Amino acid sequence: MEIYVRKKHNNSSIALSNNKYDNLIVFLLLLMSCGGIGNALQPIRIFFILCIPFTFMFFLRNPMQRKYYFVQILFFSFWWLYAFITLLWAIDITESTKNVIYLFVNFSSFFVMIWLASKANNPQISIMKGWLVAFILTLPIALYELWFDKHLPISVQDSDLYLNLGYTVLDRKFASVTFGNLNGYNTFLCYILPFILFSLLKPSKKIESLFYWILLIAIIYIIIVNSSRGAVLVLGVSMVLFFLFYFKSKRSKLIIVFSIVLILLSFYFAVRQFKPLFDVIALRFATQGFEDVGRLENIRAGWDALLNSNFFGIGTGNYIFVMKNKYHLSNPSPHNLFSELAVQYGIIILFCFILLLFKILKLGLKNKNQINKYFIIISLSIFPISSIIDSSYLLGVPLWMYLASLMIIADKRFNFSISRV
Repeated sequence: MEIYVRKKHNNSSIALSNNKYDNLIVFLLLLMSCGGIGNALQPIRIFFILCIPFTFMFFLRNPMQRKYYFVQILFFSFWWLYAFITLLWAIDITESTKNVIYLFVNFSSFFVMIWLASKANNPQISIMKGWLVAFILTLPIALYELWFDKHLPISVQDSDLYLNLGYTVLDRKFASVTFGNLNGYNTFLCYILPFILFSLLKPSKKIESLFYWILLIAIIYIIIVNSSRGAVLVLGVSMVLFFLFYFKSKRSKLIIVFSIVLILLSFYFAVRQFKPLFDVIALRFATQGFEDVGRLENIRAGWDALLNSNFFGIGTGNYIFVMKNKYHLSNPSPHNLFSELAVQYGIIILFCFILLLFKILKLGLKNKNQINKYFIIISLSIFPISSIIDSSYLLGVPLWMYLASLMIIADKRFNFSISRV
């Protein structure tokens, strides 16, 4: 059995260089930039499937790891078993079976990340790098889409997209990159944002800090131009919390003032350059707030379906069919992670999922590394908002990579370098 000892970075010890597991973490996360390419056989899913046997053997040979993650193993096993049982009343057996397979791969991906982090020398830094590289790989495509209104064939929205507010129709530029739709990419950006802020909070060289500020300005630009109300709110909440923590981190007052001025100037010039776009965002907030008739109808119908199921859920893969054929909704997609989860799998699974989030929060608050603690607070503060942007969440990969990343960064055991003894 392998035993792992974490060594704190101090004047008498040298941080270990990245090993192959660090590189695998970065590679795994950068595969998210492929988005929906490959459909069921997305590159990142293939990677997970290849890693499952190694992950299984890792937990089989390490009883301490099994004990530490016993609650997570029990929860995901129970969830998957319940999803499998609901195949007995599947409406579309092909769709429901696909859901069960996707859930198995996604649940496994959570533990693949734990396995890689447990073997890596610098797992938290590698996770941060992986998310940043994933964003950097999508950045040129996103900018090309926004500037030239040309999109990849995978995009479900066409060029010359218009935003119909009922009383006026406005031209809307957007970037969906490889994710097929702009809401999918917006959600991905919301997940990436805390990792950029995490990079800025951590001590780094001036040239690195400048690079991170450029990434922050780039992601702010894309979020604003994509004009998703949820993503814009995520941006606002993140920036407020970031500067509160930035002030507490004992940074140079000159750097803090410079940073705030840089953000304000960027925002000012963005408003001047893209005034019609900001008018659209302001108009949508003023007239609609966060209300959306289609989504509100979906929530009401979902609640009714949950009641009719006696709170046990309507079964995996049945959501869209029920919403379309029983409730006659024009947009049957849930557009809400918690609704998607509860309506299909019931309130017991929903409750356990919320407990998982509290587990991550508890680990983060106990972490003596203040920057890690700030990161967890920011990430979980925006999570409820980022969970109402995309059409669906449970079958996609980014949600599970986000949760696994938060679990690892929250856990103080992964704060330092690792060596095998």
